[in-house]
Amino acid sequence: LPGRYHYENIKLLAVAECELGVDMWRDNIGAELEFSLHWQQECAKVEFSGVLKDYNTFAVIEDPLVDTYTIAIIGHNPDNFLTQWQDHPYLQEVYVRYRRVGDSLWKRAKKVDGTFASFGT
Repeated sequence: LPGRYHYENIKLLAVAECELGVDMWRDNIGAELEFSLHWQQECAKVEFSGVLKDYNTFAVIEDPLVDTYTIAIIGHNPDNFLTQWQDHPYLQEVYVRYRRVGDSLWKRAKKVDGTFASFGT
C-alpha cells in the first residue's frame, strides 16, 4: 500500500508549549526538522487453520507398532489479499517447528517422506 512504509517530508517542531500561539517580540525558542521515513515491509503473517485454529490443540496418539506420529497442520496467510507469500519481498520460507512441553529445543517438523515440512511460498 502506498504510504504504509514510506512517509515523505515530515516536519517535526520542538518548542515549549508555553510559547505556542503567543505573540512574542522574538522567535519561538525551539527547533524544526524536516525528514522522510522509510521502513521495510513488515514480516509476513502466518496463522493456523482447521483443528489447530478451532480448538487450539491437537492430539497425538502413540502407537507402539509405529515409530512416527502423523498430524495434519494447516497454515494460511491472513493477509493474502494484500501480499501473497510468494510476492513478499523478505519471506524466504514458512516452516513448522515443535517441541515437547518443558523442552527448550525446537525441532523442524518433517513430512512422511522425511523432508522438512514447509508451507508453499
